[in-house]
Amino acid sequence: MDAVEYFEFVRDIPFRMPLSVGDPDHSCLRKALVLRPLLTSVGLKSRYALCRFSWNGLNLPQSLKAVAHEDVVHIYLEVYSEDQARWITVDPTWDKGLASRLSVSKWDGKHDTAIAVNPTERLNPIESEEGVSKLFDLPSLQEWLKLPMNSPSKVNGRFYQALNEWAEGVRT
Repeated sequence: MDAVEYFEFVRDIPFRMPLSVGDPDHSCLRKALVLRPLLTSVGLKSRYALCRFSWNGLNLPQSLKAVAHEDVVHIYLEVYSEDQARWITVDPTWDKGLASRLSVSKWDGKHDTAIAVNPTERLNPIESEEGVSKLFDLPSLQEWLKLPMNSPSKVNGRFYQALNEWAEGVRT
């Protein structure tokens, strides 16, 4: 497979936020963590890019936006283009099954993709998995469950459950 095929493979894993430990995780973070070593295997240099965004800035139904939630950080990749001597945005977040409602990225291996969200603030890129782990992963289950994004009983947990259900409905 080449870089574009790897991108399409990862992009088309149905997007899904994890709701508990062991739950399938096909979030922006997980997709970036899966895609990066695949791109490395075909000789591309990449890094993790992050931005802040608002869920309300996406083309989601009002009923979903009305579910209480907090805005979070979005993660995607940047790939270095030797030809252009610059970093190119590569964001595999939304799968093609969501194309009727969200901006699904297409990548030709040479140009930027769209960022899956509307950034309100760009953050410094992170070069290593270790840096991503420090930012996103916590060592204990108790600490993991305290994060709003990871507990269905917390604010974002309810929102993520509703988001997952909405996405499934869009795909059918």
